[in-house]
Amino acid sequence: MTSLLEAEDITKDFHIEGGLFRRRRGTVRALDRVTLALNAGDSVGLVGESGSGKTTLAKILTGLLSPDGGRVLWEGRPAADYSRAQWAGHVQMIFQDPSSSLNPKLTVRTLLTEALDVKHRRTEGRGGSTGTLRDEAGVLLSSVGLSPEFLRSYPHQLSGGQKQRVAIARALAAEPRVLVADEPVSALDLSIQAQILNLLLDLKDRYSLTLLVISHDLAVVGYLADRLIVMKEGRPVEEGPAGTVLDSPRHDYTRTLLAAVPGFIR
Repeated sequence: MTSLLEAEDITKDFHIEGGLFRRRRGTVRALDRVTLALNAGDSVGLVGESGSGKTTLAKILTGLLSPDGGRVLWEGRPAADYSRAQWAGHVQMIFQDPSSSLNPKLTVRTLLTEALDVKHRRTEGRGGSTGTLRDEAGVLLSSVGLSPEFLRSYPHQLSGGQKQRVAIARALAAEPRVLVADEPVSALDLSIQAQILNLLLDLKDRYSLTLLVISHDLAVVGYLADRLIVMKEGRPVEEGPAGTVLDSPRHDYTRTLLAAVPGFIR
């Protein structure tokens, strides 16, 4: 069976520059021949410390970065075969900090209707009418647990949890089949984190989404994911069912991550 989304032998280097003329001082390999396959309906967790390559891989999967080697495939076809708008209809990303991912100068209505208009142009060949876009934006807000009254709000008028719900609604506007959530609750208060995690699980079931969750927090990935991939220094070092990886880790690095979480309970 062809996977929905695949990363095939992905390599990515970042150049280190320094000095007055910003000459290249060296190269850091962020990803080293990484292979990943997501099937429809999967819920996969990608876990590792800062610098392990998790976010770099997420940005490559969503088209925000290009790999230096390897390729990304959608249902067996290379990502290069798709336009940016087409790819946005396949994969969308939820960023760690909603305060930086939402334009502070735009109302929630504009943030959502702009994304919805792109979806209409991709699927129908023309933009949506003002009334249609407004109504669809209200439905999107309701789907993430916010009243349509928030359409008039600016991001600075919202709490952290409300901003993340708006960011999720904007991602859903493209009608993607895959959601990549990069540290989706790390910037939120503990009291709000469980609400957002439960929302993601509800949306996954409601819209038949495939979910890739990226986090350093084993409790988060253990709650959301059925399968875990542990990353270290740009490479996967362990992969398997979430219960197996968390209860009976095989790799020393995985055991080190678990030991660093006081009182971790499955």
